[in-house]
Amino acid sequence: MSHTFKHSVDAVILSRGADPFVPNIYVLIDSGDGGVIASWTPPDASYGNQPSQEELDAVTDEQAEAASDQELSHMAETRLSTDAVSAAIVEVLSDVADEDVTAQVVAAIKAKL
Repeated sequence: MSHTFKHSVDAVILSRGADPFVPNIYVLIDSGDGGVIASWTPPDASYGNQPSQEELDAVTDEQAEAASDQELSHMAETRLSTDAVSAAIVEVLSDVADEDVTAQVVAAIKAKL
């Protein structure tokens, strides 16, 4: 599987122990020859310097796939947490099931993305 440039960048950020899903860390553009980081403005030093081409080239398909999976999880969790009705439904379902069903709901949302 060939992975996207975005997921390569996210994989490098994750390898540094930082969160690639914080808004406005980077801006990517397509240079015609592939992706390029046009802007790098991390919120703190844990993100390090802008990933080098060597770091990006070293990202494996498995690392990029893991970054993609984490992005989908982040999107699902964000949708669930920003929608009061959805959050209330999860709370009711958890009460009925006598256990927290948030993880199952996030997995279901993620599968639909």
